[in-house]
Amino acid sequence: MVFADLMDLPNCFAVILHRKSDFQNLFNAKSYCEHITIGDPICFVEPSLTDDKLGEKMTVLKAPGLAVALNYQSNWPMRDLQISDYANRQVAFHISKKKITVSSVMMKGGHQTVGCNHSMCDRQNIRCQGCYGQAPTFWAVVLQCDVTVHDVTNWNATDDGTAGFADFRSWKFSNLFFHSPSYMSTHEGDDFEEQQSAIRKTVKATIKNINDAGGWTIIGWHRRGTKSTTDDAEEVLANRTAGHISCLMPTNPADLDACTKYNPNAAADTGPAVDPNAAANDRGPTVDPLDTANQHN
Repeated sequence: MVFADLMDLPNCFAVILHRKSDFQNLFNAKSYCEHITIGDPICFVEPSLTDDKLGEKMTVLKAPGLAVALNYQSNWPMRDLQISDYANRQVAFHISKKKITVSSVMMKGGHQTVGCNHSMCDRQNIRCQGCYGQAPTFWAVVLQCDVTVHDVTNWNATDDGTAGFADFRSWKFSNLFFHSPSYMSTHEGDDFEEQQSAIRKTVKATIKNINDAGGWTIIGWHRRGTKSTTDDAEEVLANRTAGHISCLMPTNPADLDACTKYNPNAAADTGPAVDPNAAANDRGPTVDPLDTANQHN
């Protein structure tokens, strides 16, 4: 596992566990580790000093004895998005109040396109075949989109003030947009085809509302790749290498209260239209219920 070191940003460190039980013991109880997901803040209590390295740069935390999951705090150290200066060095970012745009918004469903439906991988790793945590949904579903972060000063060769992240997916992020994520998970992938347009409209409206309010908090990492020269004489740093978002959330969670979440049953929940005077004059409904149902559909 690789962590952003909030006490020493943008550096990262690694924790290597050899057995499944080591992860459970690290959190002192199985019930605690069932709720840990990618992007969560973790405190390693009184870690031992170590000179061990993963590769040339990344410190390996040696035999940590205890880890504690923390509640996120907005006053923790910040670091804007940046690319790594050295080959294969991994750097982290943690920044708030950013504006983003999203495109290629798509609800994905089914084990072939999503994979695991447990908690720890947060649906971010399509190759995950099963991780920790109780399955929070019936089917494996997740929202996927391309994310562009604005007002970024040190990202790739184009230097256009933006950073792009393709095919971002996260179950925690998906939960921001749906009235009932659990209900959405009762559908297989093909069942979303008729809803994709409405889902996109809801997502983009929410993104705009959060942008206009407190903006977004973004946590993630970047590792600089290399490429060979034309004559293969040497490897040089790549000018364009992709980074990864681990957590994307509103900087002010209360901003979500003003957003309308997607609810595929909203129309059905309103019930058939009835003449409000019908009961008073004992005349029964003035609208054919079948016609009303067709209007709602």
